Amino acid sequence: MTPNLTVRLLYGIGEGPGLDSRIRNAFASRGLDLFFGATRADVILAHSGGALELPNNLSDKIVILVAPSYGAAGHSIAGLCLRKVWQDLGYLARRGQLGRWAAKTVLNARYFLTQLPRALRMYLAIKNNPTLLPEFFAQQTIIVRYLEDPWSALITPAEAAKYPQYSFIDLPGSHDNLWTNPEPLAQALAGAMLPTSSAAHVTL
Repeated sequence: MTPNLTVRLLYGIGEGPGLDSRIRNAFASRGLDLFFGATRADVILAHSGGALELPNNLSDKIVILVAPSYGAAGHSIAGLCLRKVWQDLGYLARRGQLGRWAAKTVLNARYFLTQLPRALRMYLAIKNNPTLLPEFFAQQTIIVRYLEDPWSALITPAEAAKYPQYSFIDLPGSHDNLWTNPEPLAQALAGAMLPTSSAAHVTL
């Protein structure tokens, strides 16, 4: 991975800066500096519904969509969200990290309640989008799917095959592992963010 890259982080529904101390540390150890709203960042990293708020001009950016919640036409959003919460809870409970889950959930609730108009816009966009992933041109695009995430499960191998210009990385974990256990993601990106135009598929 090229060192000293700047990263702009785009949050999903119910997310905000209070969640990202772990990812900031994990990325900093690999030469990535995380900035909020940085307009000239080298890398755009969008989690969940943050994929809906990508900037218009991405031709000189590396774009990383982590467990994207971009479209769910034909699927129950409520059902997906409930399974997401349950699977996040189960994943951390099996690792003795219920305290981490509780702290994250409190922050999720606070951001959701203080950003209701934004949450509603995102909900309607996800509900009505007929495609599961956005289409755009970037220097490199990486899609990260978590193996215990119902949103990631929508992006099946057949669906991924529709986007040969994108690279796909599959990681163990649940939807919010970006916040609760970012080390595997940082490690995977260190090997995937290469100056190449060819698509790759990495499973760890």
